[in-house]
Amino acid sequence: MDRQVNAVLRQLVTTADRGLVRLIRRNEPKLTAREIGESILRHDIQIDAPQAWNVAKNSLPPQSVATVPRAVKKNPKRDTNRQESRVKLSDVIKAGIIAAPMALFRKYKGKVLQATMHKDGTVEFLGERFSTCSRAGDKARSTVTGRQMATNGWKFWQYTDATGKKRELDYAREIYLANARST
Repeated sequence: MDRQVNAVLRQLVTTADRGLVRLIRRNEPKLTAREIGESILRHDIQIDAPQAWNVAKNSLPPQSVATVPRAVKKNPKRDTNRQESRVKLSDVIKAGIIAAPMALFRKYKGKVLQATMHKDGTVEFLGERFSTCSRAGDKARSTVTGRQMATNGWKFWQYTDATGKKRELDYAREIYLANARST
């Protein structure tokens, strides 16, 4: 649980998330959203958890606890996007963040679409296996709309985690990336 919260907090401050900006603006209404966003990116924010971290269970080790460096680049999302594009579903499965086979689903335009994620990182939809979750998402959406549409499968497909909470696959990828950055 701490690891997931840590990953979310890290993302909020490294990208100057709009929700975080709105929260700060509610408490300091004289500042503009732009001023707040720029200020967040200039800050050196550290997020610490006082308890011991369990590396064996994919937790972040103490030395890597969300130390967010000052923004040096104009677009801090650029590096994150490059890292995200290199991650494969099979990497996340091998790291033990999610287990396969696993049911994936999405309610899209009133229709519930279901797929299966396999151990090798492929996603099966309507009996056809796809090499990426995005290609499976493309196919799934096309069955509803009748036309091929580019789809970010990480954001499209959802799963139910061990606590029973509905999550996007991107949530598992963020945990994987947080763990990778910590090593």
